[in-house]
Amino acid sequence: EYGKSDVKYGESFVHRVYDVRDIIPTEIEEDIETVVNYYKNLVLRKGVITMDGPTVKYGNEEIRYWAMAPGENARLWEECLRDGAIYYGAGKLGDLRQYSNKQEITAATRKAYGYDHQPTNDGLAGYQFAYDMKPGDYIFAKKGRSLIVGLGKITSDYQYDSTRDEYPNFRHVDWEKAGEWKLPY
Repeated sequence: EYGKSDVKYGESFVHRVYDVRDIIPTEIEEDIETVVNYYKNLVLRKGVITMDGPTVKYGNEEIRYWAMAPGENARLWEECLRDGAIYYGAGKLGDLRQYSNKQEITAATRKAYGYDHQPTNDGLAGYQFAYDMKPGDYIFAKKGRSLIVGLGKITSDYQYDSTRDEYPNFRHVDWEKAGEWKLPY
């Protein structure tokens, strides 16, 4: 039921369900149609597609979808667009390839930034940026929790630029969409 809270769906609970047909801004209807057509082309080209978390698998190919902010409050967004890149901070850690797992990045983050807590999410984010993202994956650039400002295709492996004072970790991205799309939560 639309708008009803805490609906049981399989083994999980859906906290709120929306009828999105009434809340989709007109300016993104074309984008939605593009995504639907892309999906149809994948089905026709490769057959069955299975969803596994943020991963779409078809044939032997796998595409992941990522979301991250280009700096606090998307302050690096214009630079990302200009440079065809997405930047990740953690500048005090150096090249993330010197760490072989999430736990090492977490420990290095804690030490470098003097945290009293275990920065597990920071360790995971750094590891995923350096090792899990792949060329061909897509990335949503976000501002805050509920605004998407861009969609792009990752076109390079992880890179580190020691000449950048901040956000020295990056990947090249072909930004396909730029704008502002408010999420309904």
